[in-house]
Amino acid sequence: MKQTAIFIWYKILMFIRYDKTVSLMNILKSVGSFAVYSGFAAGSFFFSVKTLEFLLVTQNIGLFLFHQFLSVILFVFFLSINVGNIVVSYTTLFKSPEAAFLLSKPVNPVRVFMIKFFDNFFYSSGTLMMVLISFLAGYAWYFKLDLLTAVFIYIFGFFPFMLNAGLTGVLVLLIIINIIVKYGIKRTAAAVGLTYAAALIFFFSAASPVTLVNEVMKYYPDINRYFADLIPAHIRLLPNSWLSDTMFWISSGNFSAALPYFAGQLALTAFLLTMVTFTADKIYLKTWHRTVDYRESKPEEKIRTGRFGFGKGSSIKDPLHESVIKREFFLFMREPVQTVHLAVMVLLMLIYTISLRGLANIAAKQVQLYSLIFLAVYIFNIFFIVTLSLRFIYPLVSLEGKTVWKIRSAPVNTGSILLIKLMFPILLIMVISLLLSIFSVGRFSIDLILPVLPVTVGTVLLVSALNFAIGGLFVNLGEKNPVRISSSQGASISFLLSAVIIIFLVLLLYGPVHGYFTELRYAYERVSLRLFYQRSFVYFIVSGVISYLLIKAGSRSLERDL
Repeated sequence: MKQTAIFIWYKILMFIRYDKTVSLMNILKSVGSFAVYSGFAAGSFFFSVKTLEFLLVTQNIGLFLFHQFLSVILFVFFLSINVGNIVVSYTTLFKSPEAAFLLSKPVNPVRVFMIKFFDNFFYSSGTLMMVLISFLAGYAWYFKLDLLTAVFIYIFGFFPFMLNAGLTGVLVLLIIINIIVKYGIKRTAAAVGLTYAAALIFFFSAASPVTLVNEVMKYYPDINRYFADLIPAHIRLLPNSWLSDTMFWISSGNFSAALPYFAGQLALTAFLLTMVTFTADKIYLKTWHRTVDYRESKPEEKIRTGRFGFGKGSSIKDPLHESVIKREFFLFMREPVQTVHLAVMVLLMLIYTISLRGLANIAAKQVQLYSLIFLAVYIFNIFFIVTLSLRFIYPLVSLEGKTVWKIRSAPVNTGSILLIKLMFPILLIMVISLLLSIFSVGRFSIDLILPVLPVTVGTVLLVSALNFAIGGLFVNLGEKNPVRISSSQGASISFLLSAVIIIFLVLLLYGPVHGYFTELRYAYERVSLRLFYQRSFVYFIVSGVISYLLIKAGSRSLERDL
């Protein structure tokens, strides 16, 4: 227990550590970090209060519907933490030199396993915890909950919920690795992907927001009571449903009715913690040895001689640039952490796009709500852009590691090398984002696809450039795990600044979107999209200029003293 407490304390110190060297750059980084964290915390608080006022007062959807929508968000949140811990834990528990070093010493493997798990959990969930605290503060303010109740909800509700997601993820990881050793990575990856896809599809089909809204509104205006018969029994057994029901009863003033859900969440945490400890004691060391044997027994891949392989002669004027492009492509494709994480994200996007069917019908007759639903869907697309950029662009500079000294000592332009490295992830994110925007926006109106595309392209460039620049500013050449780099303090700042861009987009697009849907519903003459086009192209130009400046700053990150 004492060792665990010391571990947690030093992890907190590592996250908030400061550079003892006093310089203008370090001072600016510290002040900027504090300003970003403080500003985002305050913004999240006010945003949660205004969102609650709009949904519960302006639209009057009722407490039950609001908390069921919250349950859906919590389900996606649970899966995100779950999958994230699977990806991160694989690298830190089975591929890191630190784990190999500790397992070669007289140290209990269970202790190594649990310490590395909690290391990953707290390292990658710090920003999420801060965001949750801000939103919970707004929730408590709106419902006039006292401080003790809010703290109780967080400690015994939200924190166990997040921990349950992480514990489930690491249990699934142990199962997956043992299956991979027996059946191979391709079959296992396909089976796991299909399982998660089936779980998502099953959940959204069983807990359809459209069906729920239609059923609850039959009882209008008596929509604040708990409609237990409208929630499928198997959905009520999920942790996200327990947490949303907890908040429903507390917001209704019935704290005693929420206690069984607190007890269930904590009991699940105790059970999963026991299961993880027991499983790690039985199979972690064996599984680690199996992964080593599996990697060593794999046959060496033949040298690629295809059109895009290194054995092929240069097809462009500058062979140096072509070799860098090929290197980045093959490094990405041969790294399971990168490809699996990208595949999971794309799968989530596809399921999300498919689930849009019928969402636009929820408020087809209410222009304001319809406009907000459209913006929520589009902003969710932007959130995917932010996630992809943070995951695959922010670590670019740091992942160079020790090879950075070879680049700096070589007769090459380090800035141009970094720009070439940046091309592949930007093009990948651009293609995914454009396809996602076309399909999601087309669900609402085909006419809005063209004016939205410049906004999407500008946002991809701006968010990618922002992650590239901040990733160069907070470079960490000693960390080889891209997921951990994407969860660092600098990455948190990049994510929060990207959230500011998202808020700005809402303010920029609400007027044209609301005006378009108003004219579409009430006007008989041709609907004008002039304002939408004007704002989208101005945003595209401004974001392009800012992106150029940020990329230029990021490309110089390796030229300064490290």
